[in-house]
Amino acid sequence: MPSHSRLLWVAYFFLAFLLLDVTSFQGAHVSKSSLALAPVSITTLYGGENIDDSRLTLEASFASSPPSESFTPDGLGAVARLRRRTEVSLLMDLCSEDGNDDDAISNLWKFWHNERGSKGRDALTEVDFYMRQPGTWPNAEDILRDLIFDNPTWIEPKNKLATLLYLKGQNYDSSLLCEQILASKPWHFGCLSGAALVYEKLNHPEHSLYMRARMMPENRALRKDWCLKHCNAIINQ
Repeated sequence: MPSHSRLLWVAYFFLAFLLLDVTSFQGAHVSKSSLALAPVSITTLYGGENIDDSRLTLEASFASSPPSESFTPDGLGAVARLRRRTEVSLLMDLCSEDGNDDDAISNLWKFWHNERGSKGRDALTEVDFYMRQPGTWPNAEDILRDLIFDNPTWIEPKNKLATLLYLKGQNYDSSLLCEQILASKPWHFGCLSGAALVYEKLNHPEHSLYMRARMMPENRALRKDWCLKHCNAIINQ
């Protein structure tokens, strides 16, 4: 179970990230045996792709609004495919025995904030500023609802709106957003922690316990299984 301070830190989702620092990899099925053979690393699991080249490609794709996508037979565009691969890579970092948990968590937050390019990221940064004081919460809500309308599949505006509604005491509406987020990204550790708090406020202890049970385990062995399950869920989407 996460410490109380970490739970609160993750639950409020207030981190605003300005730089993208993530790695990509060659797509492949993630197997438990590959984790057992060696410490988790992108080059070990995915065939030694040049990580620096992958980083440049990824950062370029998020440097501005996403380009028009050319779709493959499975219906995924190039940018969507790159996002999927990158998210798996970053989830794998969470269970690396040699990795830094804080860095891995920070990199996932950066990735989620940058999924719609610099314009979307800057809008979320503005939201973070407005969320600091109750007097400017309406400004934050207006921006978030516009972002959600323009980007209905982007999770982070919904995530921040769920936080804002929680802060405003609109816990039922916040819980509905949390369920939407987790239906799309059940590995979203920030939303899982926030949902646990929301259900506590709604006096639904069974739902709160359920959300806590779904959180990323602190135990390293259990965390590997958690990461594998969610990585394979992303790959098979």
